[in-house]
Amino acid sequence: MIQSSPNLKERPAGRVIVTHGRSIQTLAAARSLGRRGLEVIACDETPLTSTSFSKYVQETFLHPPVEQDAEAFLQALETNIRKFAPPADVPYVLMPIHRHTKLIAKYKDRFEPYLKVAAPDFDKIQKIHPKDNLAKTARELGVSIPPTWQPQSKEEVVQLAKELHYPVFLKLPDSTGGVGIEKAKDAQALLKAYDLMEKKFDLNSGRRPLVQQGVGGEDYCVTVLFNKGQLVSSMTYLNITTFPGEGGFGVVRETVEADHLVHLTEEMLGPLGWHGVAEIDWRWDGKSEEAHLIEINPRFWGGLFQSIESGIDYPWLLYELLVEGKVKEVASPQIGVRTKVPLVSLLGAIADVFDDESAFERLKRTVQEGEKSRQETSLWDRFLELSQELGTHLDPLDPLKKLHRWYQENRGARAELFSSEDPFACLGILYIFGSLFRHGKLPEEFRRSGARHPSEQ
Repeated sequence: MIQSSPNLKERPAGRVIVTHGRSIQTLAAARSLGRRGLEVIACDETPLTSTSFSKYVQETFLHPPVEQDAEAFLQALETNIRKFAPPADVPYVLMPIHRHTKLIAKYKDRFEPYLKVAAPDFDKIQKIHPKDNLAKTARELGVSIPPTWQPQSKEEVVQLAKELHYPVFLKLPDSTGGVGIEKAKDAQALLKAYDLMEKKFDLNSGRRPLVQQGVGGEDYCVTVLFNKGQLVSSMTYLNITTFPGEGGFGVVRETVEADHLVHLTEEMLGPLGWHGVAEIDWRWDGKSEEAHLIEINPRFWGGLFQSIESGIDYPWLLYELLVEGKVKEVASPQIGVRTKVPLVSLLGAIADVFDDESAFERLKRTVQEGEKSRQETSLWDRFLELSQELGTHLDPLDPLKKLHRWYQENRGARAELFSSEDPFACLGILYIFGSLFRHGKLPEEFRRSGARHPSEQ
C-alpha cells in the first residue's frame, strides 16, 4: 500500500522509480518523464541530489550504499517499490541508471511481481560487459576491435611492452567515466601506469587490466533502443571534448550522421537479441569502412541529455516500449545539435590545451636545429641566440588563443543541468555535503579506490 504523500496522485498516468539520483543522466531522465505527465520517484544513498531539487520529481527516498552492502540496497529498493506502488492498473516502472543497472538486471525476478524493470536481461549484459567479455563476444561476431591483450602478471606486461606499437591504453575491465583508464605513449609509460594501477586497484585474477592498441579516428557514440533484437531508434553524437583527458567522458558533444556505425551496431547487438537501450563507443575517421568497437554501455549513457536535446527521447521511448510493448512513433535526430556539461567542459578544454604536445615539439626542434650553429660561440651568445629563436617559434599567448577559440565555437551549446524551467536542480552539487553528513565521507565517485563495485559483479 502506498504511503500517504501530498506529492503523489492517487491515480497517476504512470509512475517511475529512477536510481542514482545524483547523476546528470538521472536528472535528464526525470525531466523527460515528468514532462510527459508521469510521476517520478528518485532514490540515492545520499541526500541533496539534483533530482531531489527538481520540480519533475515528486518523491525521493534513501537507500544503503550499494558498495558496502548490495543485499541491503536491494532490500531497501524492494521495500520502497512496494511502499510507493500505485493501483494495479496504473503503469509502474523501475528505471535503473548508471552502475545500478547490471545489479538490478541480475535480480530482475525479485522486482517484477510489483512493476516492470527497464533493464536488459542479465545474461545479455554479461556478453558485452565487462570489457574482457566484450572483446570475446566481438571476436565471435566478427566485429572489429583494436588489438587487445590481458596479461596475467607483471612479467607478462614487461614482455608485452617490448612488442607493442604505441600509444596503447591500459584499462580495467569495469572502468567507467575515465576512472581506471591510462594512456601510455611508450613502454616505460605503460609499466609505470601498470605499477600505479596495481597499487591503487584490486587486481585479482578475475580483474586483470586490458592493454588495448590505440587506433586512429574520433570518438563516436551510437545510442540505440532495441526491441527483442530489432533496432527501434538510434542517434549518434561525436565527443568534441572529453574529461578527464583522452578516454574520459564527453563534456562537449555534437549530433552527427553516421549510418555506417549504426549498421555495425545492429550487427553487434541484433544477434544478441538485445532488448532495451545501449550506447556503443566507436573509433572512426568518418569516411572509411573500417571502424573499431571500443566499449558498450548496457544502460543509459553520460550523453543522455545530448540524445534528448536532439529529439530522441530515450527515457520516454523505453517507458513506452515496456508499458505498451512497442514504440508508437520515432523521430529522426536533429543533426548539428551541440551540448556541454557546464564547468567540466571548460576544465576539459583547459586540459586539452595544456596537454598539447605541439608546443613542446616546436621547442625541441628549435633547440636541436640551432645547436650546431651555436657550438662555436660563447655561452652568453648561445643563450641570446636561443632566446631569440624561442621567441620566434613559440607564442606565449597560444593557450589563451586556443581557449578563446574553444569558447567561441561552443558558446551556443545547450548547457546540461541548468534549466530556466527547473532552476533549483543545479543545487544538486550539495550532494557532496549530503554524503559527508550522512556517511561521514565523500561520495564514492570522488574517492573511488578501485575496489570492485558490487553492482558490477
